[in-house]
Amino acid sequence: MAQWDEMRAMYHPDATVAVSWFKGTGEEFINGSIASHKRGLRAVHLLGPPMVRVKANRATADVGALIVSSSKVDGVGCFGMCFVRLVYRMTKVKGKWGISQANCIYQMDEVMPENPADKLVIDNDELAKYPPSYAHLSYLLKRATGAPAHQDLLGSDQPEIIAQFYADNNAWLNGAK
Repeated sequence: MAQWDEMRAMYHPDATVAVSWFKGTGEEFINGSIASHKRGLRAVHLLGPPMVRVKANRATADVGALIVSSSKVDGVGCFGMCFVRLVYRMTKVKGKWGISQANCIYQMDEVMPENPADKLVIDNDELAKYPPSYAHLSYLLKRATGAPAHQDLLGSDQPEIIAQFYADNNAWLNGAK
């Protein structure tokens, strides 16, 4: 939505973000988002209802989302669709709630031509190199930016790691450091 000041106000100064194309601070994430927007890259996030849990000055939010982006593969316009869970940790500091951590859990993804009459050819050998829960996203990012998505992200193809992530998130909500 290009509401950069509003987005900046949502993050605490020491916030961290880990998503497909970015790992770093909230401030760096916003600056990267601005730069991507200026280059014409767009993604639509369709969000489901959030599950929010609050304990004193800490809260977590977990929301299902479909992220749709437009790209080109070998000159063919295509849509990349990624089903994810956006998981946030929020803290209340000096009376202000803000995001202290943002993570994305990748569930599954797909790519299709914008025009169904076009033939989209995907290199299956390259696709097989990427984690199954976000292989198409990695493929599209590689084509668009030269680098695939980070390959160590949370994904539904790693149920033990996801279970530990949620256990750690719950422990944090209940006061663990």
